[in-house]
Amino acid sequence: MDMDKFLGKWEVIGTENMEEMLKSFDMEEEKRKIYNMKFVMEYKRDGDNWEYTVDMPQGVKKSFKFRIGEPHDSTTLDGRPILSCIKIENGKFVELHKDKADPQLNAEMTREIVNDELVVTATVNGISSITRHRRL
Repeated sequence: MDMDKFLGKWEVIGTENMEEMLKSFDMEEEKRKIYNMKFVMEYKRDGDNWEYTVDMPQGVKKSFKFRIGEPHDSTTLDGRPILSCIKIENGKFVELHKDKADPQLNAEMTREIVNDELVVTATVNGISSITRHRRL
């Protein structure tokens, strides 16, 4: 499966149900703001090594490095430590993120290209949100 379709920069153009999902596990308002920002994300690949960088409007950048199918330590955008594993299924990135402190916050994410948009579906506690991005 050609995953190079994800390479490049993507800008958030909208979200659905994000606030409801974040409220479902009592995330404080200040941290919820991080997930509701209009940020730019960039995917890069060097052989089997992948990286995506989130560039936030307030000038903060956060990079996530991974290899397909290999569990790795990471953090969420709001700084919580997690154990992540990203796989490829049917041309999509499928991610499992296990919160190291609170299993209630474990998340599943799917990233896929639909009609030239990057669509990210995140599910926590059975509640899903969708974030849509356009290519820059």
